[in-house]
Amino acid sequence: ESLDGFLRQCASDYVVAKRSPARLLEQMMYYRSVAGSDDTEVNVEEVDLDLDGQSDRWLVTIASGNAQPKLQMGKIANYLGSQGLSIRRVYLDLMEDERNAHPVMMLRLLVARTADDSDAPVPCADTLSADVKKLKWIDDRVIKMADQHRSLDFGRAEIIVALANLVHGPLSKRNRHAFTRDELFRLLNKTEHLKIADDIARLFI
Repeated sequence: ESLDGFLRQCASDYVVAKRSPARLLEQMMYYRSVAGSDDTEVNVEEVDLDLDGQSDRWLVTIASGNAQPKLQMGKIANYLGSQGLSIRRVYLDLMEDERNAHPVMMLRLLVARTADDSDAPVPCADTLSADVKKLKWIDDRVIKMADQHRSLDFGRAEIIVALANLVHGPLSKRNRHAFTRDELFRLLNKTEHLKIADDIARLFI
């Protein structure tokens, strides 16, 4: 009954695509865990492919309830780029969710290292999963900062942006022209200032 209910939410081409029964069952479990909520489930697994002379590839499966696909896909693509990963294939399915205004997004991404980062270490699956789960709620400045400064991990960038937003109010009362949000982040992106901000973020952690 559970399986029948899930299949009724799926387009026929989703079901008959080259997908094993085990994979379909796995994705049904993701759907059921996020339907009727704002939650996100993520799974990262290495895949054994040899396309374009490259074998190191990963399949990232993302199920997101109450989804806004265009917004979320943009954030996911930006985040993966900041981690030295590029998207090679995209499989997107939107499944009706009777308990939410927006559908459940079932997104599967085949990703690989970018040419510029072919020797760089890939973030562990747990880190990728934890970060992608949060993307729905994260300011784009966090992703941009982590992308511009590869020594800065996603978590510390999130703390720096949050603290910068907090000090904006008091500083703008001193000089509202010198301490706009844009100016604060321009200052933070300078190497000498970012090092201090990173130390503060580490202390916060």
